[in-house]
Amino acid sequence: MARTREFDPAEVIEKAVLLFWEKGYTDTSMDDLVKYTGISRYGIYGEFGNKREFFIKALQHFHQKFALDLIQDLANPDAGLAELRAYYGRLIDHAKTTEARMGCFMCNTAVELASTDEGIGEQVDAMFEGLQLVFRNALGNGQVRGELPADMDLDEYASYLLGVQMAMAMMVRSGFGEQRMKPFLKVALAAINN
Repeated sequence: MARTREFDPAEVIEKAVLLFWEKGYTDTSMDDLVKYTGISRYGIYGEFGNKREFFIKALQHFHQKFALDLIQDLANPDAGLAELRAYYGRLIDHAKTTEARMGCFMCNTAVELASTDEGIGEQVDAMFEGLQLVFRNALGNGQVRGELPADMDLDEYASYLLGVQMAMAMMVRSGFGEQRMKPFLKVALAAINN
């Protein structure tokens, strides 16, 4: 007879996201996961696999729930400069939340693991590349609408915007407040604020 699952996997993954986000992969032990999620090691292994597999599922959940929610309007194929500016405005607003003060889970993971774990590094790269493509699309639409110079290199500027986002995540994690982030963002986005 099969055992009845005594937990909701969606709730457990939500808890794991917050724990990994706060402590990182290396500093989170299986004992931490057991204590924080309230399920046994057997339950974790049975549902999520080992710690690395659990971490990857948590990272993917973060991307689906948090990252894609923030970028929803900007991901529209017709999005342009207005949506791009609004996106960065949402990042400033998001910086005031408890979760954001831990930085960006993807950025934290890139710093901690991308150079030492090829599989996780590839996942983070894919997530960042997707974001960069969204930036490029918005810039391209701005160019077509005559809001940006026709000779602007869209790939270079999209890469730059990804760097701006990563810098903002590090600023938040370092305790920089809105008063310091807004001037940074104003200068960083000067080329699209005509």
